[in-house]
Amino acid sequence: MTRVSANFTGSEPAIDRLRSQHGKKIRSPLPGQPEVSPQYIRWHRERKLGGVFREPALPL
Repeated sequence: MTRVSANFTGSEPAIDRLRSQHGKKIRSPLPGQPEVSPQYIRWHRERKLGGVFREPALPL
């Protein structure tokens, strides 16, 4: 499921577009594209690895 931070900032159209995805199922990659590796998701979620999340994330 998609989680969008309440602290997300940007232009009004970007905020509206991204926040409208909160809670929706994430779609699979397009045919022929690789799956996203959990290690890359983990990097974005964990501040100590360089991630940018402002709040704790759900476990993978």
